[in-house]
Amino acid sequence: MKSIFLITFLIARHLVLPYKFPEKFERCRRDDFDLDTCLKLTIQNALTLIGNKGISSLDLPSIDPLEVTRVEIGAGNSAVKLVQKYFNIQLLGFSTSVVENAHLDLDKKVLTFAIHLPKLEQKAKYEIDGKVMLMPMFGKGDSLIQLSEQFERCHRNDPDLDNCLKVTIQNALKLIGNQGISSLNMPSIDPLDIISVEIGAGTSAVMLVQKYFDIQLLGFSNSVLEKAHLDLDKKVLTFTMFISKVQQKAKYELDGKILLLPIFGKGDSLLTFDDMTIENTIAFEEETRNDKSFFKIESYKISVNIKKAHYYFGNLFNGDKQLADNILKVLNDNSKEIFYDIKSGLDLSYAEVFKLVANRLFNDVPVNEIFLT
Repeated sequence: MKSIFLITFLIARHLVLPYKFPEKFERCRRDDFDLDTCLKLTIQNALTLIGNKGISSLDLPSIDPLEVTRVEIGAGNSAVKLVQKYFNIQLLGFSTSVVENAHLDLDKKVLTFAIHLPKLEQKAKYEIDGKVMLMPMFGKGDSLIQLSEQFERCHRNDPDLDNCLKVTIQNALKLIGNQGISSLNMPSIDPLDIISVEIGAGTSAVMLVQKYFDIQLLGFSNSVLEKAHLDLDKKVLTFTMFISKVQQKAKYELDGKILLLPIFGKGDSLLTFDDMTIENTIAFEEETRNDKSFFKIESYKISVNIKKAHYYFGNLFNGDKQLADNILKVLNDNSKEIFYDIKSGLDLSYAEVFKLVANRLFNDVPVNEIFLT
């Protein structure tokens, strides 16, 4: 759910009144050459600080819930000819906002910014009167409106369950994307941040120990699901995803031999994989907590295949450019063969990362919210 907001009167009045801003508030210079980026970070910081408690020193109320006295929505001009009135409103979800962009036009004195909310709820008293799709509709009482990014869900007994799962997983990857979903404790998958990975020496051409730190994997938001299958009896989910390009940016340490040539070094690295296919196999069990059933991943296995790879390692041989250029040429001339020699180690390392990410979702979302009943 994406919304573009102008500064509301509620917040704007606090910016013009003589309050002293807390030091925790980020601030920008008007002449900052990248003012928009600074504003984006500043607004994000402000929303986080205000959160569900507000800031009493600024007379700023909580934004989660954000309390509104009254809202009236006039009749539409097509299918919904309905007057809607809401009272004693509580809006819940703004503390999970992610600011996507911001812009300040100093000449026009207009600030615009876009925020992304995974879920927004409105609780209120209501009165409605009119027609929807030509059908009369009226009433008053309590109301709950939930607006959320829609994860597709499947029925366990769907005769075309595999196709439904394919669509569902594809949709989930797009929704998680490069923002994540904080309400589900789901981090971004593009980039997918990893603390460290160690790949042991291969079995033939690559007798090389590789260590990577502060890793960013880029490209997973562009994944295309090729197929999916759930075996409910065996409790095994398999799916295959294709990504046209995946990049791994990281600090590295290498030590060993490639094609009998010694290689060592540490520094910055960039590995690029073209036309990557990942076969995922997840074995799970169900466990009960607080009278609700949850999936628990017992094992997560992957098999990665690629069409082409390109390797860059900075500062090989302690900065000896001639030796580094020679070994990089050998690496990239034999990139696919080298990849498949270390494939088993890469599969194991990445599978552990994927398992952690998947468990964050399954640990918090009960089975009855994953499958329709």
